[in-house]
Amino acid sequence: MKQGVINRVLVVCPLSIMDSAWRDDLFTFAAHRTVSVAYGSAEKRSKIIQEGADYVVINYDGIGIVLDELKKGGFDLIIIDEATHYKNVQTRRWKLLRQLIRDNTWLWMMTGTPAAQSPVDAYGLAKLVNPMAVPRFFGSWRDMVMWKVTQFKWNQKRQLKILCFVRCNLQFDLPKTSVLICLIWYILNALSK
Repeated sequence: MKQGVINRVLVVCPLSIMDSAWRDDLFTFAAHRTVSVAYGSAEKRSKIIQEGADYVVINYDGIGIVLDELKKGGFDLIIIDEATHYKNVQTRRWKLLRQLIRDNTWLWMMTGTPAAQSPVDAYGLAKLVNPMAVPRFFGSWRDMVMWKVTQFKWNQKRQLKILCFVRCNLQFDLPKTSVLICLIWYILNALSK
């Protein structure tokens, strides 16, 4: 925000931590910025978004309630807390978030488990981060990151097993998008080689 790249931030998080974590932490660490929690009726949420606070905190399912207002809200950065909730591209939640992300939107996704079960879990997250670098269909993604043992059993490809356990603090830019999920970056780089 200091550099003028980001003017307004939308924080999407679980309902249970909207106040207790996000609002309180932003008041502590960014006291000079305005913070609003968009919760309540659709009218109340719309009013809060239109007020123009620097940070607007909303729960996952709140996006569907005020999608049009969020689209007009001028958010340059969307922060997704517990991004694992967006791993399935078939859900309404994922599709609504995808509608908010424009070509020039920065996207930070925070999760401790980007691929909890296997690398296929990262498909939805990778598709949000950089849709052009990810196969259009889930089956193609699965074929890239897993190998078929039997009709119903799949194992991780060897080079990806190591990557699932790598932790990093890298910050990097993908074309028109910024992300904090290192696993996805590693997978996409491993697959492009």
